[in-house]
Amino acid sequence: MNCAAPLVLIRGGGDLATGVAVRLHRCGFHVVITEIKKPLAARRLVAFAQAVYASECLVEDVRGRLAANPSEANRILEDGDVPVMVDPPADYRDELNPSVLVDARMRKVAPRSGWKLLTLSLLWDRESELGGIVMPSSKPTAVTTWVG
Repeated sequence: MNCAAPLVLIRGGGDLATGVAVRLHRCGFHVVITEIKKPLAARRLVAFAQAVYASECLVEDVRGRLAANPSEANRILEDGDVPVMVDPPADYRDELNPSVLVDARMRKVAPRSGWKLLTLSLLWDRESELGGIVMPSSKPTAVTTWVG
């Protein structure tokens, strides 16, 4: 990728993932979102997942646009928008070459990616009603939590 800004690949395009994407975008990062074929986001008016259904969407003045492949995603990034790709396993990650992976699919446990890049995971603990950001490693994982 020929972009000067670091690229962040976000798995999931729900409302929390979109909040992360908007913030990173405003901080100057290039952001690409991967989604499933039929996103399950409940709050689609505030989620980039909506681009899968409508080809594009606007959240807090940041435009998300559906991209069919990494080349199209790069063109969308050059336009200053956030590409949303249907790529559930994130197979395009090698071609996109992100600096950071954010797994924002709100799993109950941090996924083990095995990828050679910084991976952050957004998690949800329904019993304690705490959310968190996890940085998986071979050592016991530290979780930053907040009451949500």
